[in-house]
Amino acid sequence: MKKRKGTFYKKDIKERKKKKKERSLQNKKDSKIRLPKNFTISGEQKKQAAVEKLQKEAQELTTIHKEIKSVKKYNNTKFLLDTNTIFDRKIYKDNILQLLKGSGNKILLSTLVVEETRKREKTTTQKSIINELEDLFGDRVEHTVITNEMKKKGKELEKKHESLGLHYPDSHILAQAIMIKGVIITADKFLIDSCNAEDVDVYDQREYIQKKPKMKKKKAIKPQKKYSVNYIKKLLSDDHQP
Repeated sequence: MKKRKGTFYKKDIKERKKKKKERSLQNKKDSKIRLPKNFTISGEQKKQAAVEKLQKEAQELTTIHKEIKSVKKYNNTKFLLDTNTIFDRKIYKDNILQLLKGSGNKILLSTLVVEETRKREKTTTQKSIINELEDLFGDRVEHTVITNEMKKKGKELEKKHESLGLHYPDSHILAQAIMIKGVIITADKFLIDSCNAEDVDVYDQREYIQKKPKMKKKKAIKPQKKYSVNYIKKLLSDDHQP
């Protein structure tokens, strides 16, 4: 008496047929795009290698450009440094210089920010901070004060953006930026979010580089043609004819 073939056997047969079909389709696909080894057609392989190299370089540069955020070009603009930006003055010097790039741009250093810096660095004096910033960024550094009007505005902003985490002394820095139409440089997320809410230009000193890479101009190379297997066989047979 013959044994009945169970469900497992049928499933196995279907699975093997499926895999066989997939291999057949893959081989058919590969046969259309692969050239025989040691086979050249009028330097086409060299052209294809050059095209692939250019495509790879373009892809890499595109990836780099996506990671670099655009920086507006400023002239005659006042930049307000947050306390954390002063702490980072040496680490992100090149990034800060890129943001300050432009004619007539100035760094405004308020007494408020100086005092915050002194609390952190302890031995630093107002004069030494300004001198060091001038050594790093040139003679564009200016000392300023937060006026009573700015302080009043700052308290209003604290209440307005309480949900965004805005607090003193950042609220006063934002108030100053609004009233003088300045630009803020900070790594403080709460201050950044509040600046965006008030439509004030703000930049994080950690997210910018000194110079964007330039795209190299390359001569356009026509992509390699795809040859069918039959066409290649014909060429090979013609080459071997006496």
